[in-house]
Formats: sequence, structure tokens, C-alpha cells
Amino acid sequence: MRRLAKAIRDNPAIVLEKTISQIAEACGTSVASVVRFCRAVGVSGYAELRMSLATELGKEAARFGSGLTLGAMYAVSTIGLAL
Repeated sequence: MRRLAKAIRDNPAIVLEKTISQIAEACGTSVASVVRFCRAVGVSGYAELRMSLATELGKEAARFGSGLTLGAMYAVSTIGLAL
């Protein structure tokens, strides 16, 4: 789960760009581990994680233009992804 958390922390948009199978493969883990990770950070599954991150990244883009800002990184950490 640590590799998955680091990948998402380093690039939150990865969740929007990849399917659950793709992110599992990219992080060297299983789909089941991705689901367990989602539940560990307080969301019901990968779809809810995607929605949460998309919402936060969209808010940041609306406020500050495109690109990931420190505020978006804070949003990622608030759902439990900070290491």
C-alpha cells in the first residue's frame, strides 16, 4: 500500500488517468490491494477515490488555473494519503 500511496501523493492525477487495473500494475500490487487502500483512506472504493480527487483537483483548477498546486496536495493529504 505504501507504493500506491506514494504514487498518488506524487501525482494525484494518476488516479484520474488510470483504471484500477492499470494503477495496480503500475504500483506492482493487486486490484484487491488498491481496493483495501481505498477503504483504509476512508472511501468505499476506487470509483469514490477518483471522484474525490477529481473534485479537489477541479476546485484547484477553477481557483488557480490548470496544474497541481499546493492546495491540491493538501486535499490529497486530507483523505489520508500523506506518508
